[in-house]
Amino acid sequence: MKIHSIFMTCVFCLCSVAAFAQQDVTIGPDDNVYEILQTVEEPGSTVTIAPGLYKVFPPADRTGPTDLFVPPPGTVIRGAGSGFNPEEATILDCQSLFRNGILLDDNADGVTVGDLTITNTWGNIFYVGRGAVGITVENVWAVRTLLRCVENDGGEINFYFCALGLASDDVVFNDDDTLLSAFTNCDIFLCENDLVEGEGGEAVFRNCIFYAGNANNNGLENDGGNVVVRSSVGWDPFDAGEPGVSPTLFGRLRLDDKNGVFPDVDGSNVGEDPMYVRPPGQIAPGIAVSVEEMDLRLQDGSPALTAGSTSFDANGDPNGVPTFAGSQGQSTFLIVDNMESYQDVAFKEIWATWSDGFDHPDNGSEVGADPAAGDYAPETSIAYGGKQSLPIWYNNSTAPISETTRTFDPALDWSASDIATLSFFANQVAAQGDGEVYVKINGIEMVQVQASTAPPGMTAGWLRYDVDLTGVDVTSVQSLTIGVRGADAQGVLYVDDIRLYKQTPDVPAPVEKPKCLFVSESSTAVPDPTDEILISYLQDRYEVDVATGDDVKAHVYSVDDFKAYDFVFVSESVSSTDTRDLKGAPVPVFYTELWASKWDVTGWVPTNDSPTYYGNTTVDETAIKIVDGAHPLAAGFATGSEITLVTDSANATDYLTYAVPQVDHIPVAVLAADETKVVVMGVEAGTAVYNEQNVKDGSLTTAARCAAVGINANANNFMTEDAFTLIQAGIDWILAE
Repeated sequence: MKIHSIFMTCVFCLCSVAAFAQQDVTIGPDDNVYEILQTVEEPGSTVTIAPGLYKVFPPADRTGPTDLFVPPPGTVIRGAGSGFNPEEATILDCQSLFRNGILLDDNADGVTVGDLTITNTWGNIFYVGRGAVGITVENVWAVRTLLRCVENDGGEINFYFCALGLASDDVVFNDDDTLLSAFTNCDIFLCENDLVEGEGGEAVFRNCIFYAGNANNNGLENDGGNVVVRSSVGWDPFDAGEPGVSPTLFGRLRLDDKNGVFPDVDGSNVGEDPMYVRPPGQIAPGIAVSVEEMDLRLQDGSPALTAGSTSFDANGDPNGVPTFAGSQGQSTFLIVDNMESYQDVAFKEIWATWSDGFDHPDNGSEVGADPAAGDYAPETSIAYGGKQSLPIWYNNSTAPISETTRTFDPALDWSASDIATLSFFANQVAAQGDGEVYVKINGIEMVQVQASTAPPGMTAGWLRYDVDLTGVDVTSVQSLTIGVRGADAQGVLYVDDIRLYKQTPDVPAPVEKPKCLFVSESSTAVPDPTDEILISYLQDRYEVDVATGDDVKAHVYSVDDFKAYDFVFVSESVSSTDTRDLKGAPVPVFYTELWASKWDVTGWVPTNDSPTYYGNTTVDETAIKIVDGAHPLAAGFATGSEITLVTDSANATDYLTYAVPQVDHIPVAVLAADETKVVVMGVEAGTAVYNEQNVKDGSLTTAARCAAVGINANANNFMTEDAFTLIQAGIDWILAE
């Protein structure tokens, strides 16, 4: 999720934070989040968490705090984004094992939390202790808790563009000693007590949306504190009252008082349905929407699109131009089904929603990842967006049709937002014959179905299908069918991201991948078997042609032929002297073969002398040390860190390759056991190298960049993830010139 920009005049005074010593901590998908967070003790530290779903566990012995994180003052905690798509968002799932998600004690002044989702605490997701001030929370989803999303017991905290809800008690609770809880452009929804309960202090809401569910009070309560709401939208879809704002109702939400003092909800607010794309919780009695399906964007025509204000005066009243309320703004499309909510458990199966030909002899379709093996779960390895797709196995040799249908009860009205196009992505893997994709709405086949002519973006194998709904009655859509026709056609069709658009979106132009010429050994097979893992890696990212060292040696490729490629990749499997025609780097060149340092190959050393200037390492020399962590070739690894590139080799004397260059070069990593030997390096364009007379006088300079990560071909099949990371950094660097 992105944070939306908005100009506001803020009346809240944030306390300044003194300059502190710092820790910079990065957390990735394979890390123990809890253990790493407990090491953050210095004020002013920065914690950065990569995207992904993190199942967080406390210590096995249950010692230590029962809170996920108690940040020191001035700490900044940032993820990659909010929401529930692990490809884009940082999701911290506390699994109901932690009391509080973020505990902000009296020493937590100036803490910032942003761009992540925190879910499933048995206490509060955010707890603010007495005296904690200057706290900022932005673009955070705090959802699903057995107590409250926010409890403020005496501090000051500001939320911007956040989603807070699915609480077993209140969503927001201000205790007696609260200073201030302020919310700007937030969504506050679904609980079993009050959306807001103010026992003390101030709770101020601007440009927010309050959305109730089929539970208890689900209102706003002044219980000794002061709840103030401006330029916001309130709605209770399950109350029978009238829309609008009154002293006791806010869009049918109850406003509760203490001693006659009600929440301050004035005429700047709107008491109507905010018209979410996919409302959180229940869209109608008995029709559930899981938290992973929540879509808090606003539909066309939503009153919330203009309910907010871009600024407020000194009294807190709106004085700006209209803007949206809530955290997300307007949608560009409506989601019919993104396939992310299905699970291989009772009542959530994908085949239970998308009915297939099971027990129907006239329908040759089956839904499931691998029905022949008894696997009827969603497909998780092939998806266009998110993590899952709908796999439709079709067999028209045993039945006249193969199709699957989703039924909508109650029926959906797709005409409400002037919908013009139904769109979805499909990846067809044919096993036999040509199958044509078709679409039906309410059992009637659509005649205007246009497939995009090129895969959108970089997602290979996928086409977008657009169904023109002009003239089609979509006021009561009861079913949607996707099938494959064609006599004897067999295969599988993966379907993902079914959406509705007001206008047919443009088909993205195909993105041309950079072209790579991979040079491999040719004595056994083409390519050399040891190079298959490298070639496979490169083919996922580039257009790859394979040449042999013999071809290059025999001058099959001219300089112009080399220049037809964006870069050349020279494997260590090649005899280094075969690649002399690449001397001077007529195009960017990447090497795993550092024996190519020879004066007559690359011209990086004056004498062809191993082991003085180049060579191989053994099992005792496999660790490398980063010596220039600031350079892009280091791929983010810190200076001084030791990296393992390979874990084994098919030959005990062939692990890594190294060089001792005698030309200007960029040493990035060296052998940990001998720092004179360079393993990861770069050579800039324009660097003087040894010429054909073995003289370095500037008469021969490199025309393009070169980079190297020295790995022996016998160890290719044992490369670590770090090795591929450094290889990719090297390719990125030579292509960036």
